[in-house]
Amino acid sequence: MPMKKQLWTALICAMVMAHPTQGAERNQSSMATAAASAAAKAPVEVFTYKTPQGATFKVTSEGLVAITVGDKAVAKGSWHAGNMTQLREPNASLAPLVFTDKTMEVIEPRSRVRVRHVGPDATATFEYVFEGEDVRIKARVENFTDKTIKATSFEGLSFLFDSAPKGWMAGQDPGWMQVHLQDFRGFHPSFENRIGGSYATDETFGVGLTPLNTGLAFTGFFWWGDQAGPNARRMVYIRPQEIPSGGALTFEMLMRISPNTDWKHLLDPYKQHFARTFGHPTLGPVHYKADFRPMASMSIADEPSITKDNPLGFHGEARRVDLPEGMKRFCDMVVPGLVEGNGQGMIIWALGGWDPRGAMYRPDFDILPPPVEQNIPQMRQAFKACNVRMGVCTRPGEIAFRGTWTQDWTVRINPDDPQHLEIMWGRFEKMIDQGFTLFYLDTFGSSLDDIKAMRFYRQKMGPDIQTFVEHPCDVMLAYSGAYMELNYNEKANAYSVFWGLDRFWEISQYLLPGAQAAAVSRVDEKKLPAGFERPSHFLMRKHVAPFIPDYLIKGQAKDLKAITDAFLDANGQWKK
Repeated sequence: MPMKKQLWTALICAMVMAHPTQGAERNQSSMATAAASAAAKAPVEVFTYKTPQGATFKVTSEGLVAITVGDKAVAKGSWHAGNMTQLREPNASLAPLVFTDKTMEVIEPRSRVRVRHVGPDATATFEYVFEGEDVRIKARVENFTDKTIKATSFEGLSFLFDSAPKGWMAGQDPGWMQVHLQDFRGFHPSFENRIGGSYATDETFGVGLTPLNTGLAFTGFFWWGDQAGPNARRMVYIRPQEIPSGGALTFEMLMRISPNTDWKHLLDPYKQHFARTFGHPTLGPVHYKADFRPMASMSIADEPSITKDNPLGFHGEARRVDLPEGMKRFCDMVVPGLVEGNGQGMIIWALGGWDPRGAMYRPDFDILPPPVEQNIPQMRQAFKACNVRMGVCTRPGEIAFRGTWTQDWTVRINPDDPQHLEIMWGRFEKMIDQGFTLFYLDTFGSSLDDIKAMRFYRQKMGPDIQTFVEHPCDVMLAYSGAYMELNYNEKANAYSVFWGLDRFWEISQYLLPGAQAAAVSRVDEKKLPAGFERPSHFLMRKHVAPFIPDYLIKGQAKDLKAITDAFLDANGQWKK
């Protein structure tokens, strides 16, 4: 052996003798790493994850197949992708997606697993990532057919409730949604599917569902009846985004399973998703500064009131805003009561009177008859002197056009057309320049198109303009307040909010702190039992600002002042 090689050999031996365990430790560490890597990639038939709260998830090559809470089985089945194109094309010839090869691979031993479903028409790759009580499911669907997949479903789990489940659960079936293909009314965001998250509970467990990485797009969690039992529900997540032939899309959602059935706990992931997706960078979840003080309101004209001496159909001498003396009477009727009652202003329906061409309330709300327009400075002076707001009814989702020689028709605006948005914004801008800072948005808010438009209007308006949409959903509330109507149910001896917005508003206040709502009372107070809570007090207790008829605002001013003192601080915000 050459001398140099002998020296190196001796030196290495000496180092090993001086540190007899170091080489062994390195070898053991290397072997352990290799073993862990091999174990992670080795075929596993069942992957199990147990939450700190005692829920257990099981995943196989069929996907998520079982969930238990303690010893109770709460969900069973599988998890796979489906072709729901017929929701958008009822007459489409459609074959279900078939997967002939299904595999599972453990990526992280305790928290992450990948399932791959391969078939002749599509491939669906699912990643399940577990953390705490949540599983995040990411699915990538590749379309190998020669046709576009226009909607994709993710389903297969039956949830086994001990009793009829309670919660926020959309139940529109495919047949109903096919009837409303054009406006996606069954999907969120819309007036029929007002909250994008979902939750369901019985007495022992709850499940919360959250769409992830959606942007401003349609999603839908649906709970349909299931043959597993009278209280069982099949949960389906549907995304109606197109996957073109040869293309692919990725969808994500989060599921929380918990023995804690508090709805706020179950919807907390959705609240976080909502703030990230729709919130304002500095203002918070909503893009406006709410003022919760009461308002006056009234539709001041109608067709039956039209006469030769009253061609615009205004109601009585106190609402003849087309006459200087009538405008003074109107301001004298409304403004003192607003000041005394701590009201913030008034919204006027039909400020321009009744239009003989119809299309009420008018989309061209900024075009006022000359006799009315010439009196607006008088109104502005009276309202501004007392620091109360002027407001007007608008119809910003439509454009009026001549339908016949005598009647106008309307068409929905296209929010993807900048010219349409600029036309409507020009109308708002003109009214704002004249001093109007309160707006009711009639026949507006029920669709994704309306949300796109409102997002544009809000960006132009800034945060200080108050708006109230007729048909709210949670995403719309990020950009505008909601309009409601209060009723009294004699049989139930209870108040209710028209369109079933009671529960929606309760959840929305949790999701969007600072969101705004206002309501008109349709209650005949003469029918209320003795000592029954007054409508305005009920609304304020529910964090809804009441609209008071213009002719009642002065008489109710003292009561309104007492109510606002009880519920609001000096800045018109709810007391803690």
